[in-house]
Amino acid sequence: MRHYTNAFLKARNIQPAQVMVIHSNQIIADLLAHGIGQTIISRHVLSNEIPIEQLSAHYQRQFFLLTNTQPAAALRPVQTAITQYLTTWSD
Repeated sequence: MRHYTNAFLKARNIQPAQVMVIHSNQIIADLLAHGIGQTIISRHVLSNEIPIEQLSAHYQRQFFLLTNTQPAAALRPVQTAITQYLTTWSD
């Protein structure tokens, strides 16, 4: 996320007076819930009470799902369930 944050700030010629580097999405979400700071973070991390502004597609990451083409028989139902969940999760 740091890459996207830096690109966003640079594109808008923004130089923040203060910067915090936090390595936990949960802590970032908690700070935002208490009205502290601004960030670029996945909306999936945030509660519905935190106001968001969607950025352009230029700042959206792509994810890839890699799966074993021949999983062990015991793992097939789990792999299928996870694949189905992840393919519908983005909305």
